[in-house]
Amino acid sequence: MVGYLILIIVAIYFVRIVFIVISWHTAKPYITHGQQQSVSIVIPFRNEKDNLAELSEALLAQEGVNVEVEFIFVDDHSTDLGAESICKGLPHQLIHPVSHRGKKKAIETGIMSARYDNIITLDADVVPGKKWLATICDAMHQTQADLLILPVEILPGEKTLEKLQSLEFMSVTGITAGTAMHSKPVMCNGANLAFRKKAWLETNQQRNDDHLASGDDMFFLHQLKGSGKIMWLHSKDVMVGTSAMKDLRSLFSQRIRWSSKSIHFKDRDTIFLGTIVLLTQLILLFAFFLALTKTTSWATFKWVFLFKTFADFLLLHAVARWSGRNKVLKYLPILVVLHPLYVAITLLGTLVYKPAWKDRKI
Repeated sequence: MVGYLILIIVAIYFVRIVFIVISWHTAKPYITHGQQQSVSIVIPFRNEKDNLAELSEALLAQEGVNVEVEFIFVDDHSTDLGAESICKGLPHQLIHPVSHRGKKKAIETGIMSARYDNIITLDADVVPGKKWLATICDAMHQTQADLLILPVEILPGEKTLEKLQSLEFMSVTGITAGTAMHSKPVMCNGANLAFRKKAWLETNQQRNDDHLASGDDMFFLHQLKGSGKIMWLHSKDVMVGTSAMKDLRSLFSQRIRWSSKSIHFKDRDTIFLGTIVLLTQLILLFAFFLALTKTTSWATFKWVFLFKTFADFLLLHAVARWSGRNKVLKYLPILVVLHPLYVAITLLGTLVYKPAWKDRKI
């Protein structure tokens, strides 16, 4: 009986991932039309001295933009004089939020200060390509979307740990895009996000996550579903890259921070898919130990392993091919073995550990 239940859950996972993969293979790349809308770019930062120079230089190097753009850097009480690293040639506002309540309030301060209805939020540790801004300004005009979900990638780096993070995050990108293509978006990333200020203001009045220091992107998405137009922008030109964590401690701290907000989600699509993904990871471990103790047969573990691994390969291959990161696929065997254990440790850490971000408990 246990074996059948395990196989049913994994079958649901397999079918859901396959539908997402089909979306990737049938999606048409976004083609610019030459008409753009002005935007305000909000960049909250705290102790990002090492990253702000590269980001601001990348923003200064944007090509093909023919509308007005304002850059708003929000210094969330930094202690490293990071604002001095912002490229002097980039016209920008530098504002300081009164509140010490974290990144969410910093973003809110920036949005409320914005002149334009079209808003882009960026993390300070990402780097966009030269066509990033022109493509988004074009898409804001062409799609008239209330929220454009934009791609983010973790750069492979040189170390095996960094390459594994890059590969793992491709599954997040795949699910983010695939569910949005099905009009059932479950994720977005405030590190690279475009939306209407009007839509943000309307949903912000209805949200009840003010007591949480992070997760503003996801709560905004969930609140907007059903009342606003949400789209995935299928273009490599709008993808931004960010560095991987350099060590295991930093990695687990980041992942625990990400997962800790999920218990507050109320969106049914997100809860269902998140539960299936989590259960499938844990079931693989469970099936292994059941087979080891001869509670169930090794055949059950074999089928769970094969179905899950094949589904994951299809998804990762689709995203890697699209993003031009095929080389990291060779690390899939390592990821397949380590990932269920990594998920279990993260889940346990979410229950017992309160992570810190930028020297703050959240």
